Amino acid sequence: MSYTRDPVSQLFTRGARRLLDRAYAAPGSWQSTVLQNPSGRHASWAAARGIDVTGADDVPGGRSVTRWARGFTRALYHQHKWYSGAPGGGWRDEAHRRTVYRASGALVVQVRGTVPGGRVVRVKYARGGQDKDKAVTRTPQGERWAGRGAPAHADAAGRDWS
Repeated sequence: MSYTRDPVSQLFTRGARRLLDRAYAAPGSWQSTVLQNPSGRHASWAAARGIDVTGADDVPGGRSVTRWARGFTRALYHQHKWYSGAPGGGWRDEAHRRTVYRASGALVVQVRGTVPGGRVVRVKYARGGQDKDKAVTRTPQGERWAGRGAPAHADAAGRDWS
């Protein structure tokens, strides 16, 4: 089975970058956005691919609550790991994507309660070194995206896309 990017997360590239820009500008503080619920058009598009964006989060532990919010969470991590920190600032394009993922800095992503029409998503960025280590240590093992015991590891067999 090949490892491809979550198609739902691809819908959120621009929104993920805007939220990350704010988090990078204010390390250590929460930055929030409202993730609007999927439109009927989005739900139909995803259903045609076998994905129920209104269903439960597909990662064990369900921290993103819905499959739609999981797509946004994946977009945040994907953009941070592969496209952030372009030479001279800003974002890398596909031709200049990192060859090795960004290991410096830690993201903490939380999907919070509902608001009319969506959910609150917040992210906090911790710079590398001790700040990153502290952020990772404060995050319960079951909420980390990688590492021993982490629920959100890349298991292609459990994906709802191919």
